[in-house]
Amino acid sequence: MTSIDKKFDRLSKTAYESQFLLHGALPEGVHWVGSKRQSLRFQLLLKTILDHSNIGEKSIADVGCGYGALAEYIKHNVDNKGLQYFGYDISDQLISHCNKNINYRWTDFKVRKSPHKTVDYCVMSGTYNLAMTSSVQQWEDYVFECLDDCWKQTRKLMIFNLQISKVAYISKGDIYYANQRKTLSKCISMFGPTEIVQHPLLSKDAMFIVKKN
Repeated sequence: MTSIDKKFDRLSKTAYESQFLLHGALPEGVHWVGSKRQSLRFQLLLKTILDHSNIGEKSIADVGCGYGALAEYIKHNVDNKGLQYFGYDISDQLISHCNKNINYRWTDFKVRKSPHKTVDYCVMSGTYNLAMTSSVQQWEDYVFECLDDCWKQTRKLMIFNLQISKVAYISKGDIYYANQRKTLSKCISMFGPTEIVQHPLLSKDAMFIVKKN
């Protein structure tokens, strides 16, 4: 891990913990615009998993799990029989909240930025949208290093979303907008077959689905 990676980890931890202290266990508490966009993203990524999944046990790693919103969504909307869910976040404060408030037989939360073991599906919903630098190149390098670590522990699919634009940039609000074509090309060259899913109600948002050969 480079000094820049460590710096971005530290800044991310501080940014998310400050937001969580301000808003609590709400979408806004992890820099989400609101619950509708959050729920729709969860619906899309879980549909992708279910469309690709064989009947039987499934293991999911939720990297950047925040206060555990995806685990709660699964609990109330998806058949979790045979499921193993691992929630990861670099914030010990957020993981402490999850461990105190989400105690289902199929959930496990840990302070990490990548899975501690191999899983079927590795998902990242909004994990890399908030940039810790004004340099697009530095942030893209960091994002793909994180993705590479997650890919090494993925058995079937890696799913992540990014905000997209014709030209990659970081907004005044520190939101990273990726070039869709460039990101797709890099995913294919680094990992393998990749497809993109978009939804009309999620403007400027693209979900990248990388499939293990």
